[in-house]
Amino acid sequence: MATNFEVKYKVSMSDEQAEKLKRYMYNASDFLWGVLTPDLNKQACISRVHQMLGGTHNLGFELKYYKSYQDNQEILVNNLTMKGVLERIIVPCVIKKITEPVLAELKKEYWNKLFYPPDEKWLIKHGLYNNSSEPVTTGYSFPGQKPETWSRQPMSFFIDISFLYEKGKSPTSWTRKWTPFFGIFMEEIAPYISRVDE
Repeated sequence: MATNFEVKYKVSMSDEQAEKLKRYMYNASDFLWGVLTPDLNKQACISRVHQMLGGTHNLGFELKYYKSYQDNQEILVNNLTMKGVLERIIVPCVIKKITEPVLAELKKEYWNKLFYPPDEKWLIKHGLYNNSSEPVTTGYSFPGQKPETWSRQPMSFFIDISFLYEKGKSPTSWTRKWTPFFGIFMEEIAPYISRVDE
C-alpha cells in the first residue's frame, strides 16, 4: 500500500515538453503555480513541500525559506527533474483538492466548450467554493482605487475569483475567470498523467 509520500501518479512526457513546463513554472507569478494552500507564507510553503517529499532526511537536499521562490524551484527541478516535481508535488496537490471525476466534468462541460468557469452553485456542490469565506484584500491597487480582493478557496489555483463592491457595503457580486495555470494543466500536463497502478 502506497504511503502519502510515494508517487501515485506517473507523468510520461518528452524532455522537450518537460523543459517547456519548467519555463512556464519559472516564469509564473506563484510558487509552484500556487497549488499549495494560498495563504501559506514562504516558510510554511517550504515546510509543506518537505513534508510531501517525506522529510529532508530522505531527500539529500533541502529547500531554504530565506532563498527566493525561484531559487527553491530550481533546487527542486535540479534534484527531482521537472517530471518529478509534477509527479510528487503538482499533480497530487491538484488531485487532492479536486477529484479526477470532477476535473473531467470541469474539462468536458466548461473548458472544452470555451465557457467561463462554473458558477457558485456548481462550485459549492462539488466542495470547491466556501461561500462563508471572507474575501482577502491583496493590497494591490492603482491610485484612487480600492485594493483588489480575492478569496482563499480550494480552487484558487484554477479559478480567479474577484469581488465587486459598492462603497460602504458588503460584496454585491463576484466575477470569475480561469487562471493561466488551469490552461497549462488541462492542455500541457493532464494528457501526460496516469496512475501508477494502471
